Amino acid sequence: MSRTVSTAELRRRAVAAQGYASRTRRGRPAEVAAAVDRLGCVQLDSISTVGRAHRLTLGSRIGAYPETTVSRLLKGGRIFEYWAHEACLVPIEDYPLFKRRMEHLRERHWWGRKHDHDPELKERVLDALRANGALPTRFFEGGGGGGMWNWKPEKRILEDLFAAGEVVVAGRDGFQRLYDLPERVIPREQLEAPAPSEEEFQRGYALRAVHGRGAIGASRYCGWSCCTSPDREHPLLDRSPVFIIGRQGLVGLINTLSQEGAKYNIKANAVAPIAATRMTQDILPPEVFEKLTPEYVAPVVAYLCTEEVPDTASVFIVGGGKVQRVALFQNSGVTFAEVPSVDDVAGKWGEITDLSAAERANFSVG
Repeated sequence: MSRTVSTAELRRRAVAAQGYASRTRRGRPAEVAAAVDRLGCVQLDSISTVGRAHRLTLGSRIGAYPETTVSRLLKGGRIFEYWAHEACLVPIEDYPLFKRRMEHLRERHWWGRKHDHDPELKERVLDALRANGALPTRFFEGGGGGGMWNWKPEKRILEDLFAAGEVVVAGRDGFQRLYDLPERVIPREQLEAPAPSEEEFQRGYALRAVHGRGAIGASRYCGWSCCTSPDREHPLLDRSPVFIIGRQGLVGLINTLSQEGAKYNIKANAVAPIAATRMTQDILPPEVFEKLTPEYVAPVVAYLCTEEVPDTASVFIVGGGKVQRVALFQNSGVTFAEVPSVDDVAGKWGEITDLSAAERANFSVG
């Protein structure tokens, strides 16, 4: 059963669902876990200008809390960390739900890289965890030298095992993950629960998104599940609904700016860059984003700033050595002399949807 609500009510629901604190207070561990449960997931972020994202998110709702609280909750199996859009803190009750994604990610990571399982190295990593308990990546010695894109082989194996649910995060030392075996961290009830079907996962994921946000647009939900589809060769670089809608909005904006700029002989173009950032330095391997550096984007931006560029009202996707133009097209359509009936529309639907003679959109109805 569905019910239409006003925009004002929708806003009130969305704000109320956030559970912001109304006064200065101190949060207890149980309140941190309860806030994660209420929100559905809390994104982790390595960048700390004012404070790390998850501390700001939780602190604004339950007040100040010790920095070690999240690590203790992870170790105690009261919350867990996994890919829920990004690396997030997730309620432990949702661990069975995400088993579906763990099954999808056993052979290929969500950003598209296939797992390169070195059986001997994988077994050495698991043996070390069995013998020593929770360990950070720095425990392991190996080639690669670390760094932003130069991961050690052990780091790759740990990330693969984490994505597949074969190891879990048992806390953090500073901001570095401590990896351990699932049976030592995840409560038996959640660990032994069956994985849901894809339909059950999608429904559960959507319900949790609405519950946690109070209200949510369809594209916000579609983006993550589309990006993690196991049959995509390069999911992050594909055209999920979120990215498509964003680019369409940019096309419309730049078209308006170009029309205004034309009055003063000013051209307006836009670049939608795909580039590596500090936010992704801990999760994206070099073979996926080794070329996603600003150096590949800057020349296009510089050229668009020259007077010799003939284009205006254009949007370009730039990254990884590829430069693409994005555009919207429209056909001549059908004009109804009077208010049409549903049958009138149905009768002309073939003409309405025919793009064989479509031209670049001018955003007019004439």
